[in-house]
Amino acid sequence: RMLRIEVHGLLHDWFDLDDLGDMVKSSGFNITLRENIARYFGVPVEQQALYDEDGLLATTADLRRALQRYAPKLYVYNFSEIGRQLHE
Repeated sequence: RMLRIEVHGLLHDWFDLDDLGDMVKSSGFNITLRENIARYFGVPVEQQALYDEDGLLATTADLRRALQRYAPKLYVYNFSEIGRQLHE
């Protein structure tokens, strides 16, 4: 199952979740995922807003649910950019 991530309006096939096995279920995976999003896509961890088709992923449980989908897809937004767009 390929994790697809949309960042800055561009869709990326990022990595196969099945290749990671039980690591996806580990308690630290949420932090690792956010750090990698910061590294590869330039959205700082403290500024990340992660969504799926159901809405904001506010908790680790939300993220786990999103990653268990048949075709997982995350939307990554930067809080600081969202704020600027709202003011325009």
